[in-house]
Amino acid sequence: MIVKKLVRDSFRQLSAGNYLSAYNLMAEDCHYHFIGNHALGGQRYNRKLIALWFQRFLRILPDFQFIPANIIVSGWPWNTTVVVKLHVSWQRPDGKTYQNIALQMMKLQWGKAVDIITIDDTRAFGDLLEDVSQQFGTAEASAKPIEG
Repeated sequence: MIVKKLVRDSFRQLSAGNYLSAYNLMAEDCHYHFIGNHALGGQRYNRKLIALWFQRFLRILPDFQFIPANIIVSGWPWNTTVVVKLHVSWQRPDGKTYQNIALQMMKLQWGKAVDIITIDDTRAFGDLLEDVSQQFGTAEASAKPIEG
């Protein structure tokens, strides 16, 4: 119950533009992999780069919404697996609404995330970022991924 509440709260805060709730749940050497070949894709192996990634995400897609639909928690405090099904959406500047479903799987050790992978419809998300770059003038949406 505690882990589910922390996960819900961190996504609620992220939807409000505050990444620190999620960030503070990560170990210093957390590995975060967002599947996709685009500005928000790639792998990061420490919190410093993950913070830069979160900041980029929020600059490119302000007010992006994350609604946890299902949260499954399994394991012991020293080795916990969390799987979250998310409904995500974003109100585009042209008035259209982007919607997608994402799955996130996390490994926690003593309450800190050490490994996270996020998977969504990568083609749709990549197309969204291309639109944000080309149609709405946010050049960072077509930047190289933050990796390392």
